[in-house]
Amino acid sequence: DLGMEHERLEVYQCAVKLNREVRKHVLGSGLDFGTRDQLLRAMLSISANIAEGTGRRSGNEARYHYNVARGSAIECLSILDVIVPERGFHVIEPKWRAELVSISKMLYILIHRATLLQARRAARALGTGKPSVARHL
Repeated sequence: DLGMEHERLEVYQCAVKLNREVRKHVLGSGLDFGTRDQLLRAMLSISANIAEGTGRRSGNEARYHYNVARGSAIECLSILDVIVPERGFHVIEPKWRAELVSISKMLYILIHRATLLQARRAARALGTGKPSVARHL
């Protein structure tokens, strides 16, 4: 499955599963269009950017997309802070919050790996063989 590497990532699978669950509850919730649209777009952005980052061969490009995905996860947390008191999502919200935090942590690891990959490539290109991670952060 060339190009489908993202589907094997646990972080991608978690993001897709959470996205489906959130959509199911939010679409019929009576939440105003703007807030609902923002939450659903941010949720979709998580898995879409994981997939896009995984498809990139450059560590810098992969890291960029993983950072966008992580930012979208944090955006979702912020939106939940606003809508939970308004819409009574108190029963399911802790689960969503825990999943988003877990996704954010997994993305942090992917960002770190992409940084190391880029540093190794840069070191090989310079002929030193030793990556300087600090230079690429």
